[in-house]
Amino acid sequence: ARGATRSHNADIGVAGRAHQERGVLDHGVRDRHIGGLGCVRERRARLRDTEARDRRTCQTIDERLRGCLEDGGSVWGLVEHSWLLWVVGLGRRRIAAASAAVLFRAFVYELPRYRSSRIPAVNIPVVAQDGAKPAEIQPGGNKAVLTLAGGQRIVLDSAQKGVMATQGGTRVVSLGNGDVAYEGEGGAAAQSGSPLYNNITTPMGGQYRIKLSDSTTVWLNASSSLDFPVAFTGTERRVRVRGEAYFEVAGNARRPFIVEVGDLQIRVLGTSFDVAAYADEPVVKTTLAEGAVQLSARGKLYTLRPGQQAHLNKATGDMGIATANLQEVLAWKKGLFYFDNTGIREIMREVARWYNASVVYETTNTDHMLFSGVVSRYSDVDALLRRLELTSAVHFKIQGNRIIVMN
Repeated sequence: ARGATRSHNADIGVAGRAHQERGVLDHGVRDRHIGGLGCVRERRARLRDTEARDRRTCQTIDERLRGCLEDGGSVWGLVEHSWLLWVVGLGRRRIAAASAAVLFRAFVYELPRYRSSRIPAVNIPVVAQDGAKPAEIQPGGNKAVLTLAGGQRIVLDSAQKGVMATQGGTRVVSLGNGDVAYEGEGGAAAQSGSPLYNNITTPMGGQYRIKLSDSTTVWLNASSSLDFPVAFTGTERRVRVRGEAYFEVAGNARRPFIVEVGDLQIRVLGTSFDVAAYADEPVVKTTLAEGAVQLSARGKLYTLRPGQQAHLNKATGDMGIATANLQEVLAWKKGLFYFDNTGIREIMREVARWYNASVVYETTNTDHMLFSGVVSRYSDVDALLRRLELTSAVHFKIQGNRIIVMN
């Protein structure tokens, strides 16, 4: 019987090849030999339907995880739902692959593959947004101090909604929820040609958003500051930034927008970009999300395209341009820490700024400690450090406002 079956199958193969060579598809012969398996055309149609359903299922999971992570929320409830979607959509034979894919998306969503074979990065589980716990080290929030031209200081996080001051005809308005806006074109200041300058500063553990008089919006990260005129006069719009800020510049072809960052100048007409220039970081990073910017440093000009990042080495003055990971760069705006093969010292500098803590190292062996993962910035610091410790690559101890890093 087995011999007859093999002979029968061989006949099918020969007949199929012969028909294909002649360009003729004999449905009758095909259906007769396939028997109970049904028509090949029907099987192919079912396969196409299955593949289309799989693609839709994968797309649904990815979209929901992306939205969840961008909102800074917990993905654990979504993991169970995603598991069911994968299992139902892909069938029993793919359950193992589905579970691995879902958990990978949950722990480290769309992180690029590690680009070095020498030092493997450790993935950090995603931390759900925890409720506030009584502790000396708390996550940051909407905090900033606004200094007016006359020296008056306004603590924005405790300011009431409404007009707080008037500067040269421009109204300074508190919008609440971490927003302040400058309304009007400056009145007397614009006519006299002598702009009044204000300053907004976020402390460690603070962030804030400000809308300038030209409708440009600026997000300030922790421990950052922005010097700006209450109204823009002349042929350009010029501001100065320290720390990290994200700009959405209002378009105005007659008045280019210029950002001064130490010795670096960023010139734009209307675009969105991030600049990170912390004093304790060795490089100044300028990352372009949309539009185009021109960088000027030490007499040289550089142009960025969307998705590119410029690195200015503070010590040598060398400038490099590379493709940026926009999810990593802009994660802080979305309430996330995003680590992509990031060294422990860089991670702890970011943690210290956001949690308003000091960091002490009781180990010098930190060069090998690289981590990748997405973590909510609003997690309790103890929960964040415990997740890092799960990697067994590092351990921590908290003493008051100090975080001690150990092997």
